[in-house]
Amino acid sequence: MTKDDLYFLIQVASNLEFQFNNKTYRLFYATNKKGKDVIMFGELYDAKEYESFGELYSQAKVENHYFREILEVIKS
Repeated sequence: MTKDDLYFLIQVASNLEFQFNNKTYRLFYATNKKGKDVIMFGELYDAKEYESFGELYSQAKVENHYFREILEVIKS
């Protein structure tokens, strides 16, 4: 998967689920308590909230790696 692939998935609000080191990670969408649509990303039952693609791309982590560093191992 490339950065552009990830950006497209977020623009069309498409969910993503993948495994990395035998753990399942999910990218999905929700509405927070303030009524704002947000991106949720993290392990299957421990997702964190991100307000934008930029925030997700620069801050999200998968174990000890930034999400952006492992994109190439994720099959789109």
